[in-house]
Amino acid sequence: MSNIFLTSDWHLGHDREFIWKIRGFASVEDMNEAIIERHNAQVKEDDDVYVLGDVCLGDINNINYIKSCNSISVSGINEFGHKKMNQDTLLIERNVNGIFKEKLMDYIVRAVDKERQVRIFAITSRELVEKAREIHNTSPVATAALGRLLSAGAMMGQMLKGEEELLTIKMKGDGKINGVTVLADNSAKVKGYVGNPSVMLPPNYAGKLDVGAAIGYGELTVIKDMGLKEPYISKVPLATSEVAEDLTYYFASSEQTPSAVGLGVLMSKDNHVREAGGFIVQMMPDAKEETVSKIEENLSKITSVTDILKEGKTPEDLVKAVMGDIEVEFTDRIEAKYECNCSKERVMRVLATLNKKDLADLIAEGEDIEVNCDLCNSKYVFKTDEL
Repeated sequence: MSNIFLTSDWHLGHDREFIWKIRGFASVEDMNEAIIERHNAQVKEDDDVYVLGDVCLGDINNINYIKSCNSISVSGINEFGHKKMNQDTLLIERNVNGIFKEKLMDYIVRAVDKERQVRIFAITSRELVEKAREIHNTSPVATAALGRLLSAGAMMGQMLKGEEELLTIKMKGDGKINGVTVLADNSAKVKGYVGNPSVMLPPNYAGKLDVGAAIGYGELTVIKDMGLKEPYISKVPLATSEVAEDLTYYFASSEQTPSAVGLGVLMSKDNHVREAGGFIVQMMPDAKEETVSKIEENLSKITSVTDILKEGKTPEDLVKAVMGDIEVEFTDRIEAKYECNCSKERVMRVLATLNKKDLADLIAEGEDIEVNCDLCNSKYVFKTDEL
């Protein structure tokens, strides 16, 4: 069960003896570190903490202390009227607001190494996966399966060239989840559903949610609608049905691009999404063996994506974990959302494609018809006169 805490008057970075000395500290640095250490010892990742005011003051670097806090929302910054500090205070306020907006915002970063041998995408996706869980009322294992594919789909959507291009990924196996489907575009909007959202399975041998067993043996299908006469369709057998390994195999076999995919969804005890995200790193045709070996070594040190994210890390940190000491350049950052573009008008256009006999039969029944969207569970009712 999560807790709610209220606190105030941290005064991080307020380097005045009447602040830190009266609290029994030897310096402002000691006070800063002690506050954060005690905070994190008491507050867990799924708790909610509200700091009601007087959070920090002074050098802009003091926001780094705030970044290391578990589960915090800020409603006030202390300015104390020091004119010489006003500019820094404004910077701190902007950055603090940005930090906590980021903590609530999913986003994707794209980066390349300086020699353009490698490209990498990374995402935090807790909010969009949680939204999917709420919409579909998914069980923990269904949330993990859908969440992993949603994260991957959002990143793969960034590989599309045109604004009108669409990506569909389907994992259809013989498991009880009865398939996972995700759709994405190149603006980081993603949506999806599972065939059986209430599927329940015991943990796997490692004590983790058994996504592989839920999906089962079967086929991975990737469809790219690029506005041509026919979409690009590629099908490969599922390797492990754990999602990341299957996409790694897809990139190698269908796109001939050596890649590594890491995905994760961490659930809380009350069936909410605690962390979600992932990365896709891909080697360009001229990648040097030395570069490939370094990345392989870095990947071997990553235990899981969610282990990194639950420490408060960002997509940029995921990139650094994969790339290590290879210098990178971040080329893009975009907010990721779970968003469905269905509407009554769109559904009406679909109904208009029915043949005249089918429409006449529906009208003859004299009853309203209801159409449900599988992706967002919206319901659209059409009366006889509309038909």
